[in-house]
Amino acid sequence: LDPFCGSCSLLLPCAYFGAETFGLDADDSVLLGLASARRDQQKQIREAQEKGMRGSASSIGLPEISSNFVEKGLPVPRLFHAPIDKPPPEVAETFFDAIVTDPPYGLMAGRRGVAAEDGQGDGDGVCVPGSVSSLLQLASSNLKEGGRLVFFWPTFEGSPDGKLIDASRVLRSGGHGSILR
Repeated sequence: LDPFCGSCSLLLPCAYFGAETFGLDADDSVLLGLASARRDQQKQIREAQEKGMRGSASSIGLPEISSNFVEKGLPVPRLFHAPIDKPPPEVAETFFDAIVTDPPYGLMAGRRGVAAEDGQGDGDGVCVPGSVSSLLQLASSNLKEGGRLVFFWPTFEGSPDGKLIDASRVLRSGGHGSILR
Protein backbone atom coordinates (compact mmCIF):
# COMPACT_ATOMS: atom_id res chain seq x y z
CA LEU A 1 0.00 0.00 0.00
CA ASP A 2 1.18 3.50 -0.83
CA PRO A 3 -1.23 5.97 0.83
CA PHE A 4 0.41 8.93 -0.95
CA CYS A 5 0.88 7.16 -4.28
CA GLY A 6 0.83 10.11 -6.69
CA SER A 7 1.97 8.73 -10.04
CA CYS A 8 2.72 5.29 -8.49
CA SER A 9 6.50 5.47 -8.86
CA LEU A 10 7.00 3.48 -5.63
CA LEU A 11 4.32 0.93 -6.50
CA LEU A 12 6.01 0.00 -9.78
CA PRO A 13 9.05 -1.71 -8.17
CA CYS A 14 6.78 -3.30 -5.55
CA ALA A 15 4.70 -4.87 -8.33
CA TYR A 16 7.90 -5.92 -10.11
CA PHE A 17 8.91 -7.91 -7.03
CA GLY A 18 5.51 -9.61 -6.83
CA ALA A 19 3.44 -7.45 -4.49
CA GLU A 20 -0.26 -6.91 -5.01
CA THR A 21 -0.32 -3.11 -4.99
CA PHE A 22 -2.82 -0.59 -3.70
CA GLY A 23 -2.56 3.19 -3.86
CA LEU A 24 -4.39 6.09 -2.25
CA ASP A 25 -4.10 9.73 -3.10
CA ALA A 26 -6.16 12.74 -2.01
CA ASP A 27 -5.33 14.48 -5.30
CA ASP A 28 -7.31 12.83 -8.09
CA SER A 29 -5.50 14.84 -10.77
CA VAL A 30 -2.38 12.69 -10.40
CA LEU A 31 -4.40 9.47 -10.36
CA LEU A 32 -6.03 10.51 -13.63
CA GLY A 33 -2.68 11.35 -15.18
CA LEU A 34 -3.39 15.07 -15.18
CA ALA A 35 -0.22 16.09 -13.40
CA SER A 36 1.65 16.15 -16.71
CA ALA A 37 -1.27 17.59 -18.69
CA ARG A 38 -1.47 21.22 -19.71
CA ARG A 39 -4.31 23.33 -18.29
CA ASP A 40 -6.36 23.08 -21.50
CA GLN A 41 -5.94 19.29 -21.47
CA GLN A 42 -6.95 19.12 -17.81
CA LYS A 43 -10.07 21.14 -18.66
CA GLN A 44 -10.97 18.70 -21.47
CA ILE A 45 -10.70 15.76 -19.09
CA ARG A 46 -12.76 17.45 -16.36
CA GLU A 47 -15.46 18.35 -18.89
CA ALA A 48 -15.61 14.74 -20.08
CA GLN A 49 -16.02 13.58 -16.48
CA GLU A 50 -18.81 16.09 -15.83
CA LYS A 51 -20.68 14.68 -18.82
CA GLY A 52 -20.40 11.21 -17.33
CA MET A 53 -17.75 10.11 -19.81
CA ARG A 54 -14.55 8.35 -18.85
CA GLY A 55 -12.19 11.28 -18.50
CA SER A 56 -8.53 10.44 -18.11
CA ALA A 57 -5.17 11.22 -19.63
CA SER A 58 -5.65 8.55 -22.30
CA SER A 59 -8.82 10.24 -23.52
CA ILE A 60 -6.64 13.09 -24.84
CA GLY A 61 -3.68 10.99 -25.92
CA LEU A 62 -1.53 11.18 -22.78
CA PRO A 63 -0.25 8.01 -21.08
CA GLU A 64 -2.12 6.80 -18.00
CA ILE A 65 -0.43 5.66 -14.81
CA SER A 66 -1.31 2.07 -15.72
CA SER A 67 0.72 2.26 -18.94
CA ASN A 68 4.00 1.83 -17.01
CA PHE A 69 2.70 -1.36 -15.41
CA VAL A 70 1.24 -2.73 -18.64
CA GLU A 71 4.46 -2.02 -20.54
CA LYS A 72 6.43 -4.11 -18.02
CA GLY A 73 3.80 -6.88 -17.92
CA LEU A 74 2.94 -6.13 -14.29
CA PRO A 75 -0.45 -6.13 -12.59
CA VAL A 76 -1.98 -2.65 -12.44
CA PRO A 77 -2.40 -1.30 -8.89
CA ARG A 78 -5.81 -0.78 -7.35
CA LEU A 79 -6.04 2.99 -7.01
CA PHE A 80 -8.39 4.99 -4.83
CA HIS A 81 -9.07 8.72 -4.65
CA ALA A 82 -9.18 9.27 -0.90
CA PRO A 83 -7.23 11.06 1.82
CA ILE A 84 -5.12 8.90 4.11
CA ASP A 85 -7.39 9.50 7.11
CA LYS A 86 -10.53 8.40 5.21
CA PRO A 87 -9.52 5.33 3.20
CA PRO A 88 -12.24 3.46 1.31
CA PRO A 89 -13.48 0.14 2.77
CA GLU A 90 -11.29 -1.84 0.35
CA VAL A 91 -8.27 -0.33 2.12
CA ALA A 92 -9.62 0.33 5.63
CA GLU A 93 -10.71 -3.30 6.04
CA THR A 94 -7.49 -4.84 4.69
CA PHE A 95 -4.31 -5.81 6.48
CA PHE A 96 -1.16 -5.20 4.45
CA ASP A 97 2.26 -6.87 4.49
CA ALA A 98 3.89 -3.51 3.87
CA ILE A 99 3.23 0.19 3.50
CA VAL A 100 5.82 1.88 1.30
CA THR A 101 5.51 5.61 0.70
CA ASP A 102 7.06 9.04 0.43
CA PRO A 103 4.72 11.22 2.50
CA PRO A 104 4.26 14.85 1.57
CA TYR A 105 5.48 17.48 4.00
CA GLY A 106 5.68 21.23 4.15
CA LEU A 107 3.63 23.03 1.49
CA MET A 108 2.90 19.81 -0.41
CA ALA A 109 1.25 18.30 2.66
CA GLY A 110 -1.51 20.90 2.60
CA ARG A 111 -2.16 20.21 -1.08
CA ARG A 112 -2.37 16.48 -0.38
CA GLY A 113 -4.99 16.71 2.37
CA VAL A 114 -2.88 16.60 5.53
CA ALA A 115 -1.64 19.24 7.93
CA ALA A 116 1.96 20.34 7.47
CA GLU A 117 2.61 19.66 11.16
CA ASP A 118 0.45 18.12 13.82
CA GLY A 119 2.14 19.88 16.72
CA GLN A 120 3.57 16.70 18.23
CA GLY A 121 7.18 17.42 18.94
CA ASP A 122 10.18 16.03 20.72
CA GLY A 123 10.73 18.97 23.08
CA ASP A 124 13.52 20.35 20.91
CA GLY A 125 11.25 22.09 18.46
CA VAL A 126 11.16 19.23 15.93
CA CYS A 127 7.60 18.29 14.99
CA VAL A 128 6.24 15.15 13.38
CA PRO A 129 4.87 16.24 9.99
CA GLY A 130 1.11 15.70 9.84
CA SER A 131 1.51 13.35 6.89
CA VAL A 132 3.80 11.11 8.94
CA SER A 133 1.43 11.19 11.89
CA SER A 134 -1.45 10.16 9.62
CA LEU A 135 0.73 7.45 8.10
CA LEU A 136 1.54 6.03 11.52
CA GLN A 137 -2.16 5.93 12.40
CA LEU A 138 -2.90 3.99 9.20
CA ALA A 139 0.03 1.62 9.82
CA SER A 140 -1.06 0.89 13.38
CA SER A 141 -4.48 -0.23 12.18
CA ASN A 142 -3.72 -1.79 8.78
CA LEU A 143 -0.34 -3.52 8.95
CA LYS A 144 -0.25 -7.27 9.48
CA GLU A 145 1.65 -8.57 12.49
CA GLY A 146 5.30 -8.38 11.45
CA GLY A 147 4.45 -6.07 8.54
CA ARG A 148 6.80 -3.32 7.43
CA LEU A 149 6.35 0.42 7.25
CA VAL A 150 8.86 2.03 4.90
CA PHE A 151 8.79 5.77 4.35
CA PHE A 152 11.08 8.64 3.57
CA TRP A 153 11.66 10.93 6.54
CA PRO A 154 12.34 14.58 5.75
CA THR A 155 15.38 16.15 7.30
CA PHE A 156 15.24 19.86 7.70
CA GLU A 157 18.07 22.32 7.42
CA GLY A 158 18.51 24.17 10.64
CA SER A 159 17.50 21.33 12.94
CA PRO A 160 18.13 22.36 16.56
CA ASP A 161 21.52 20.68 16.87
CA GLY A 162 22.54 20.83 13.20
CA LYS A 163 22.44 17.02 12.98
CA LEU A 164 20.06 14.60 11.33
CA ILE A 165 16.79 14.22 13.14
CA ASP A 166 16.46 11.06 15.26
CA ALA A 167 13.13 9.84 13.89
CA SER A 168 12.59 7.22 16.59
CA ARG A 169 12.99 9.81 19.38
CA VAL A 170 10.51 12.16 17.70
CA LEU A 171 7.99 9.39 17.02
CA ARG A 172 8.14 8.07 20.58
CA SER A 173 7.62 11.54 22.07
CA GLY A 174 4.73 12.15 19.69
CA GLY A 175 2.86 9.12 21.02
CA HIS A 176 3.75 6.79 18.13
CA GLY A 177 6.30 4.61 19.93
CA SER A 178 4.14 1.49 19.68
CA ILE A 179 4.68 1.35 15.92
CA LEU A 180 8.47 1.05 16.40
CA ARG A 181 9.53 -2.57 16.77
